[in-house]
Amino acid sequence: MDFYQRFSQYYDDIFPFAPQQYSFLISLVKEKDWILDIGCGTGNYIIELCKNNDIYGVGLDLDPAMIAKAVTKGEGLANLQLLVKNMLEIDELKEKFDLAYCIGNSLPHLVEKSLIKEFIQKVFGILRDNGKLVLQTVNYDNNPKSLKTIVNKEKDIKFIRNYQYSIVDGERIVDFCTILEGRDFKLTGKVQLYPIKSYQLIEILKEVGFKEIELFGSFNREEFNPNYSSSLVILAKK
Repeated sequence: MDFYQRFSQYYDDIFPFAPQQYSFLISLVKEKDWILDIGCGTGNYIIELCKNNDIYGVGLDLDPAMIAKAVTKGEGLANLQLLVKNMLEIDELKEKFDLAYCIGNSLPHLVEKSLIKEFIQKVFGILRDNGKLVLQTVNYDNNPKSLKTIVNKEKDIKFIRNYQYSIVDGERIVDFCTILEGRDFKLTGKVQLYPIKSYQLIEILKEVGFKEIELFGSFNREEFNPNYSSSLVILAKK
């Protein structure tokens, strides 16, 4: 069982629903839109969007355990589809979308710049005219060595996150090293990521054909500062 399968049972305790993320997404949605959540985890945002709005939603994640939890949480929603699918397989979807989003630092799990470009090209292909793409990653412009430890006092668990950078075949990569600790358990994980920087994403988005590109330092739409922002949020329009 890999780290994400084990982690899925604690996912909502570590990453609960965040109103500011939902507010950012819902501001981009209109009635009857088709929405795609790429790397949806346990479905927090796509489920809430489908519950509260007259839209159609598709959520996909590579991990079956995450999707299983999402299916349970989204039971009874006729306007929601949840799929176990690799993010590079989105071109297999039959629908065209008005909004696609890939948040929670899912994008860097594509461990080569060429794969990230392939993914963004495929997103461009499944968006309708004037469709929007939201990307959110850790701000790798400032080479973070760690992220703030997440503590859930009610559940008595904490999530420790560190980065170890190296050069592989001339490319900078990072090992995302994690420790999830509880009263009677300790889970450790290491996942290789591609620490893509803001200028690289802008270049790719422009090369693919996106017309309007905005950068923010959070889902509250604060200005992105490459030296100080902890997150990078990008809104791009086809």
